[in-house]
Amino acid sequence: MFNSKVLLTLTPLFMLFACSSETGQDSSTLESLEGSWRLKSYKDEGEDSWKQLPDLVIQEKYITSNNFTWIQYGTEKDTVYGTGGGTYIYDQVSHTYTEDIKFFLPAGHSNLGQSIPFDVRFENGKWYHTGYANVLEFDPDIGEKVVVDTTKIEEIWELTNVPSS
Repeated sequence: MFNSKVLLTLTPLFMLFACSSETGQDSSTLESLEGSWRLKSYKDEGEDSWKQLPDLVIQEKYITSNNFTWIQYGTEKDTVYGTGGGTYIYDQVSHTYTEDIKFFLPAGHSNLGQSIPFDVRFENGKWYHTGYANVLEFDPDIGEKVVVDTTKIEEIWELTNVPSS
């Protein structure tokens, strides 16, 4: 786990991606994903019910025109639980959002270096996305990581603000 000094170091970086104007915009009409998003609900692999993070844990995603970053942290002890980011492509026609993950902490996570495509929809001010990340393991016979399974990712995000013009 990270301590509060790390959070203070990382916060300015993440704030570069965040914006300060509040929005009343219905995200079903979004032409871009730019802005600050907060994770509202998620489903664990193989379960049907939506879950929320504990009250003292926040996960936010900051999106610019080409890049994204996310951070999950505990507010009570200023603890960073994880972070990641990279580039993305959002295709409004096919309703797909693909993350190309360039960094990921905690270190050693198999999402690092993956491109994860998500099917997306926007409804009632929320962004729903569903995708599959590869589960990789090192194969000593060939000396490379190989796909051994996939993990389904289902999340609901809420727009907290959009860039000001």
